[in-house]
Amino acid sequence: MADAIGKVLATAICGQTQFMLGANVALNSALLIQEAGPAGHLTVTQRSWAISVTFAGALLGCVLAAALAPPLGARRLLLMLMPLAAAGSVAIYCGDGAFGWTVAGRLLVNTALGAGDGQARAYVAEVAAPAQRAVLSTAVGLLLFVGQLVGLALASVWRWPLQQLACTCAPAALGALGLLLLPDTAQWLMARGRDEKLAADALAFYRGQDFDTASEIDNIRASVEEAGAPLGRTWRALCRRSALRPLLLTAGQFFFFVWTGGFFLVVVTALVVGGLPLPLDDYQRAMLVPAVALLGTPPASPLLRRAGRLPLLRASGALSAVGCATIAAGDLMGAEHAARGWLALGGALVCLLPYSTLLTAITFNYLGELLPNSVRSLAVSLVMGWFGLLVFVSLQLYEPLLGAISVGGVFLVHAAVSLLQVLYASTLLLQRLTALPSSRFSSASSTLNLRRLPSSWKR
Repeated sequence: MADAIGKVLATAICGQTQFMLGANVALNSALLIQEAGPAGHLTVTQRSWAISVTFAGALLGCVLAAALAPPLGARRLLLMLMPLAAAGSVAIYCGDGAFGWTVAGRLLVNTALGAGDGQARAYVAEVAAPAQRAVLSTAVGLLLFVGQLVGLALASVWRWPLQQLACTCAPAALGALGLLLLPDTAQWLMARGRDEKLAADALAFYRGQDFDTASEIDNIRASVEEAGAPLGRTWRALCRRSALRPLLLTAGQFFFFVWTGGFFLVVVTALVVGGLPLPLDDYQRAMLVPAVALLGTPPASPLLRRAGRLPLLRASGALSAVGCATIAAGDLMGAEHAARGWLALGGALVCLLPYSTLLTAITFNYLGELLPNSVRSLAVSLVMGWFGLLVFVSLQLYEPLLGAISVGGVFLVHAAVSLLQVLYASTLLLQRLTALPSSRFSSASSTLNLRRLPSSWKR
């Protein structure tokens, strides 16, 4: 019972980063809606900069995490980032929406969240038992949608600077206090050469007093010794084949995560459902996406526990292709067709549900299981940096693409990429792979179907 409470606490505490991320996404919509009205202070160009700095901060945060996560560990780094995010929101509120204060504050907030996103997910994945990782990863992801809904609800009655203050300071304070109660992960402690008793205590805290800590410590020690160097003190360990291959596979999966349609559906929701004859205001329309995701994710959790990840990724890609093609068909129909908007909404739901319920949980869970223990902190920062760069570049290209080939054409591109996701999950991507030596694979911490590996990888 105590070990279950520990994992729930870790999920809720680390999930405050996701809550703040969700509220920050909601802030983009609130800022655009409110600043476009008569009470707005920002010009069109300034609004664009206020939103673009979100992704610049996320990239800066990934660089910060790459430097600080190996020596500090995920828990200490998150503890340091919570007051940084709160300070940024205070700057925005004190500036009362002034452009300079807005840009500086949002840069600070998003740097903190960008640095903490991957580390929070990786911490939860490391402390969870293999059978529970998918469920806990899904729970962490749910807090992002909760943050979006709460942020949009508050923005409908408050000015957006006050919404930013409330949705950042409160979860940051809760997260910081909670992190003081949690131990560092056993993987990080042993990789930094700390006393093995501390690692055993950390394992007992999350796995229970009856857990075979000695066997798990042997597995972690073997992983660290195979890397040839302590965690984060050299890049040579990351360049080893046993670490580089999982890193590249995970980076490839994040490309499909961004471009299979669901991710950008969140960004261009108004373009897809804006023409629907629904009695909803701007805030309520913006709530459609997180509400659908929040309602659809819990029923899908049993699938994550019982079905293999690769079949689920293939199913997610296939459904996403159907949904994107339906959106494209609705957009390409003439404006006189009454069913045009409803067809687009149906396609959006078909695309969004596998994205929010399957693709997100599985992709981010790979940060905790595909990446090796010995270089995980550094590798997570690199993957999240790649993710941030991919999002930044893709968003810069997205508007010109929409202007050149329309929403329908862009979603045909998403449909094609979704089919490539099916091919990727069928050929290259692995079910699960840790960095334990081949003679030390443990069924308690790794499940690897060697028949899925190309013959050249088995040697």
